[in-house]
Amino acid sequence: MAKELLKQELLLLKEKTEFKLSKQNDQFHLLLKIFKDTQFDLQELNLLLMINVDPIEIQLDLPLDKNNIPMELKTKILDKIEPFYFNLLGKFSGWKLVQFYDYLFNNFTELLSLEPSCLEMYLGTSSTGESQRRYTIINTTLEIIQGSESEPESDEEYWQRQKELELERQERELKMLGEQRKNEAMNDPGLYTKERILSRKEREELKKAKNKQGVRMRKTGKLFLILGPKRKKYVPPSEEK
Repeated sequence: MAKELLKQELLLLKEKTEFKLSKQNDQFHLLLKIFKDTQFDLQELNLLLMINVDPIEIQLDLPLDKNNIPMELKTKILDKIEPFYFNLLGKFSGWKLVQFYDYLFNNFTELLSLEPSCLEMYLGTSSTGESQRRYTIINTTLEIIQGSESEPESDEEYWQRQKELELERQERELKMLGEQRKNEAMNDPGLYTKERILSRKEREELKKAKNKQGVRMRKTGKLFLILGPKRKKYVPPSEEK
């Protein structure tokens, strides 16, 4: 019965969005695409539903290799959507895939806003060419994962890499500030002022402040960065042990 319900719901879901369905052993993997054009540069999330039909179980994930988001945001999103979906399933009368997709689509902006520390705002343009505040998501998790593939770096290499990352961040901020000033100048040329470049002393002080906040990631943390904390599974109440 559960398998037949899944087939029926997938046909309805196909009318709403794109997805990929695969099977690993006795488990179905449904990679669900949520696409929405908003004020966020990120317009797509790919949610993985790991489904067992006998016995009925389901688990959610946002694979980092399929989503350009940091671990902090991934965790916040899953913490938000898991209770909603599991409550929606209730005592289980169906997989409720369309209802769940509608929830994800309608709350797309809210989900991306759950971790403010990962957001940077700038003044850009919408898809229709109008000026608007836009948001980009800063993702350092991928850099850490890629860096952890190699042997542990020396202290000198680590601090040199941190310095380079800080300079890249400053350049990115200056670029966004320049874009914002250009948009402001289009509306009122008198507002335009040349963007200020940080002095060497200011950059060093900024780097020291960042170093106090950060904790060095070593190779042993790679698996946690990729998978994150273990997630809950949905099991129908009558089947819970």
